[in-house]
Amino acid sequence: MRKILSLIQPYLIAITPLVMLFRNNPGEIFLFDFSLLLALLAILIFSVFYAISKWLKDYEKTSIALSLMCFSLSISAELPSLSKVWIWSLCASGALISLMFSIPSKWKRPLACYLSVPLLIIVSYNLFEIGHIKKTIRNEIEQQKLVALPNKLYPNTCSKDIYFIILDEFISEQAFKNYYHFDNSDFFSYLKEKDFHLISSSTSNYPWTITSISSILNFDYHSTELSKNVFTGVAQFLIEQNKLFGILKKEGYIVHHIPSIYWMGNSPQGPISDCLSRTKSYGLIQTISQSTPWKNSYRDYQRNAHREHVLEQLDQLKKIAEQPGKKFAFAHIMCPHRPIAFTANGSTLSEEEILEAEKDTQHRFYLGQAKFISNEIKKTIDHILEHSSEPPLIIILSDHGRFPINCNPKGKATLPLEEIAWRFSNLQALYLPGFDSSLPDHITPLNTIRIILNYYFGYGLPILDDECCLHFLDLNQRILSKLILEQLHPREAQHP
Repeated sequence: MRKILSLIQPYLIAITPLVMLFRNNPGEIFLFDFSLLLALLAILIFSVFYAISKWLKDYEKTSIALSLMCFSLSISAELPSLSKVWIWSLCASGALISLMFSIPSKWKRPLACYLSVPLLIIVSYNLFEIGHIKKTIRNEIEQQKLVALPNKLYPNTCSKDIYFIILDEFISEQAFKNYYHFDNSDFFSYLKEKDFHLISSSTSNYPWTITSISSILNFDYHSTELSKNVFTGVAQFLIEQNKLFGILKKEGYIVHHIPSIYWMGNSPQGPISDCLSRTKSYGLIQTISQSTPWKNSYRDYQRNAHREHVLEQLDQLKKIAEQPGKKFAFAHIMCPHRPIAFTANGSTLSEEEILEAEKDTQHRFYLGQAKFISNEIKKTIDHILEHSSEPPLIIILSDHGRFPINCNPKGKATLPLEEIAWRFSNLQALYLPGFDSSLPDHITPLNTIRIILNYYFGYGLPILDDECCLHFLDLNQRILSKLILEQLHPREAQHP
């Protein structure tokens, strides 16, 4: 038995951190997507193990030290930030002591051997949890028949290019003006001059990105019966295999899904490209950092990557407009959402400004970044219109608004309704040439997509009740849009 445990211990040490990485967020991270990364990390850890053991010329001491570090990762992943530091410090101290001081052989060999048992339990438990959640996600997808596309009611065809831009955490004209007392009127005046239809009392269906975008791209509400981990997996599937893309492909469109830093769009070509692009994923970097006491150390990387990525997305939209063929371009741009990487004029932040931005409870730096992206979207629209052979459809939405001033999102469940309401006040700016129907002032994005599909493509999709669903941690807790409107638009709520 000891021989078996000794034999598998290096492999357990190599994979324990990896299964913990995926155990932290099994619904959002796909094992297959990171297969190359997993292999590289496992080889790296395995190599470190043998390098240290050769250097010390002591296999057992190396096993004890690295096993303790694996325990620290496993335990700290489930603890708050301060506790993480203590656990890491304690286990690191134990690891160093075991490396620096001699341990009697009668204790060292049994200890090194039997430390494999808790490692084996940790790995087995986490693999079981991941497998169970993945299986539940697959079953849920099959039962709901999420990939089934609706049938057309009329034989309408559309030859217009379509640009669908989602600005993460952008707010409504009313929120800029009445809540922040911030002048962004030149952006909204520009949209009106370009004949964009602005939904004056727009509210989002959900106050979180993954819920909102997966709902918009499938123009339907989510099931209220799912746990958080299962829901996030289903929502990721809904985004990757969404009905809107499926419909437009059937209509002969070339679909350009510009990769988002929050999740990936079009799959890269080849395993190396896949690994390099996906390791920049916001979710992966955040998950790794949350498992260590140095969770804030990745902020500089994230901020720089965020800046480069937003600029690249805007550039891609312009390049797509110059390409021939009937095309649909979708871009989810994580701006003005944090991290703050732009000033109002687009320059980088100084070290002092970065420190201020991290603690900015008044959202001053957020507003500056909102100003920046507003100006960039104006340039992008001009470029799209200039390079379109016929007027295109341009849909600009925000997935949700922003939490109020001095509000901690972690306390969302206890916030008064009048504060939660601002999170639902979002942007809907629609460039719909030839559209001669009406759009209600209170319509939510989910129904906006249904109306566009009905009008331009002949689908007879029913218009659903406009609802604001509080948050995906408790999907059965829904708030009717009327209650949100009573806070944001008191007169309009009384006279719908």
